[in-house]
Amino acid sequence: MQGLQISVGRDPKCDWVVEPKYGGVSSRHLTITEQLDDKTRLPMCYLLEDYSTNGTFVNAQQVHNGTYYIRQGDHITLGREYELNWDKLMRYFTTSKTQKKVNEQPVEEKPNQPIENNDSQATELIGQFSSADPVYEKPISDYIPQSEPTDGIQVNEEVVTEQAQRHGFITFWLILLIIGNSISIIAALALGVFSYLSIFAIALNIVSIVSVVMLLQWKKIGFWIFLGCQVLAAVLNATMQISEIAILSAVGAVLGVAILWGILQIKKDGKSCWEQLN
Repeated sequence: MQGLQISVGRDPKCDWVVEPKYGGVSSRHLTITEQLDDKTRLPMCYLLEDYSTNGTFVNAQQVHNGTYYIRQGDHITLGREYELNWDKLMRYFTTSKTQKKVNEQPVEEKPNQPIENNDSQATELIGQFSSADPVYEKPISDYIPQSEPTDGIQVNEEVVTEQAQRHGFITFWLILLIIGNSISIIAALALGVFSYLSIFAIALNIVSIVSVVMLLQWKKIGFWIFLGCQVLAAVLNATMQISEIAILSAVGAVLGVAILWGILQIKKDGKSCWEQLN
């Protein structure tokens, strides 16, 4: 017998919304459904159904577009790095059950008297589901913190996420790259010589600017696009002239990518910019 079900993923429509900064998590990554005992209607285990691109790991065993029965305490990782927190998961199931049960109770309306929110009633209702598990024995107010919201979990249709941060020098360097590529484009246009190779070089500069903007927007693919542009630029220089200048240009392209990668490793508050890229 199945009970409540929650969906987990990056899509804001999911019950549990994962921050975009965590790599490998799909828009609708997985669902978790309670498997209830037919007699007691208490959870025996949970059914995990994976719909993701990068899969889910349960106790280091990959589940990809399949199902897996899980129990409280299993180690669950979505994609490459997002770990599912059992306390938050139980909190969600508990909150959903309590709200549903309270909504089903008939309310006697009294004129000119507000309906009181009785926290002890929620406590009694939660205890009906499990008297052995302490996570079900607390008042509902204990599971919905007022001043310390939880990361990346949707509670009562509210999503709270951490904002990614980068070191100021990284932003400065990325802006320098945009300025440098813009100057190259202006210089090429000012020469007024438009061959196939010169047009291709201008296009590479434009794509390089776009890739740096993507890095500013926390998209890791921007780095790989930038890398591709530098490789193509080195090949282009070698095609135009085989000389010491071409060799130096190729070495400069490699060094430029290596320097950018090293700068992205600079940490702020214990986290590097590279770790926070999607």
